[in-house]
Amino acid sequence: MRITMIAPFALRPKGTTRERALPLARALAARGHWVKVIIPAWDNPSEAGLSWEDSGVKVESVMLPHPLLPRLPLLLAQRARATQADVIHVFKPKAYTGLAADILGLRRVHWILDHDDWEGRGGWNERNRYRLAQRLLFQWQEQHLPRRAGAVTVASRTLEAQVWGQGVAPQRVFYLPNGAEHAKYDPWVAAADQVAVIRLREELGIATNPTLLLYTRFVEFPVARAVELLKRVVAEMHDVRLLVLGNGFFGEENEMRRLAAEAGLASCIVHRPIQPADLQDGTLARLICAADIGIFPMNDTLVNRAKCPVRLVDMMALGLPIVAERVGQVGEYLEHNVTGLLVEAGDNAAFAEATLRLLRSSQLRASIGAAAQARLWTRFDWAALAVQAERAYRVASDL
Repeated sequence: MRITMIAPFALRPKGTTRERALPLARALAARGHWVKVIIPAWDNPSEAGLSWEDSGVKVESVMLPHPLLPRLPLLLAQRARATQADVIHVFKPKAYTGLAADILGLRRVHWILDHDDWEGRGGWNERNRYRLAQRLLFQWQEQHLPRRAGAVTVASRTLEAQVWGQGVAPQRVFYLPNGAEHAKYDPWVAAADQVAVIRLREELGIATNPTLLLYTRFVEFPVARAVELLKRVVAEMHDVRLLVLGNGFFGEENEMRRLAAEAGLASCIVHRPIQPADLQDGTLARLICAADIGIFPMNDTLVNRAKCPVRLVDMMALGLPIVAERVGQVGEYLEHNVTGLLVEAGDNAAFAEATLRLLRSSQLRASIGAAAQARLWTRFDWAALAVQAERAYRVASDL
């Protein structure tokens, strides 16, 4: 097939294009399809105007017109139609790509929609600081576009149910979770060799400390909950450290440090922002492996149930044993007592108990980490997930 994808935004700083659209495109190209990805780099204009080939995938980051509205959606639809694709896969219903999808629908083009987050009411509309007009547009797009698409791919079971509830027939909805790609993770595993990780632990000041990893953007939980968990664990194991990897959207890491200081835990937290170079030189992989276990707190909200966390996939790919709350996709990736330890959402006491159980048993950590890594490649390899995308394309192109 000839497949064209319209990505939602630039490769960075956000992740959907980099972690979802392109890996799927590469897997489809490896299966013999002609694939092109068109990127509107409105959130990172330095990427605009570039074109390249990536493992058989043609990638074009379009020059940004002025003004962006209405010209960018028109440009995206025009470029996609010019590829003469059998099907056009539009990523995210919101904003410029959603408007481009509407234009394609008017032109009677075969297109499908990818849904990887709940954007409207009860979702990101209430998390981000959008203006009223933006919130109304995004809510309309989320309700309107799935019904118009030839098929819908969804990153979570919750999104699957939400789209069904919008009146889309189940046979047009395809579960397509975020997956793992050897091109990404094989170099990570090689970079995280034991000597390099030990050296990094020494640099971070955690060489002899049992260490928890909080690899996060602070969107899934209030920071007070993470501090409460740390307090409970430190009460039983005094030398534990929490390696916080990442920054929040609104400075949540500063709030965490403040609350930790008030609780007498300031010395227990090591904060390390993620730098762009960390993704290229193996540092991110070494930082993840510098911890003994990963913790993944998630409040039970619609946003969290709908999302499909790539950070969880990252930790599984490196064999890091994980304690997580059983919310949404977490239960799809991790099996309790086999590939991770799961606790019910909001139960801080159980979360601390499971964390201490893992910290106290190197044998359990090793077995759970290895099992998680194996499950990831068995169930969530993009090479296999691409088959599901092909089914969606066939349904859309037959309409």
